[in-house]
Amino acid sequence: MKKQDLSYLDSAVALYGTLYMRSDFDRFLSNLTDRDNLALSVALRQIAERNHTKTLRWWCDQAISEQLLLKPRLREDFPFRLSQLILLFDKLGDQGIFPFCDIRIEESQTDIIFDWSKLPPRLAYLSVPAESFKLFAEKQMRNGQAELLAADFGQFRELADAIATRGHIGDINEWLRTHPLFEHPEAAAIYELIGFMDNQGFTLDPKVAQPIVNI
Repeated sequence: MKKQDLSYLDSAVALYGTLYMRSDFDRFLSNLTDRDNLALSVALRQIAERNHTKTLRWWCDQAISEQLLLKPRLREDFPFRLSQLILLFDKLGDQGIFPFCDIRIEESQTDIIFDWSKLPPRLAYLSVPAESFKLFAEKQMRNGQAELLAADFGQFRELADAIATRGHIGDINEWLRTHPLFEHPEAAAIYELIGFMDNQGFTLDPKVAQPIVNI
């Protein structure tokens, strides 16, 4: 799934993806109009018709993880607002409102299965730190902690030095180009790890900054 595959939700995300506080949701639900109910129902049915109920929340989680690695001025609103739209669907369903109680956006898969055989042997040393970082970041996000404050920066600096010394950032970029993030959890894990180290100012390669990926 790619972002352009979700363009059918642009209108609903723009209109209903701006609720953030619990009081915002409570106020909206207590004043739910037939017009809003219809618009939201149409959006949810479109999700179901495209069989996106199984993957939408996972895509959203991955996209938010990616956006959090970017500087604030470079972040896109869409993944964040989409997550709030999904939360609104959940709350409508919890109140027993049709069709939201019948059509549910499934939870993200919590047990990520990595297949590190996809990595070429020369990049195999990235598998353990990338998987550890991914699972750590997921735990931080579930705990409501977006900034990775408890990270072991010394470990990441050593890894960045190894990448730079071996001249592997180009190989990493090339591998990411051929392994889309939302199809390969291994690529998402490596992208997030590299992006985090780059944002921390660790030198991966003086000629190359953030990796280029095929999302």
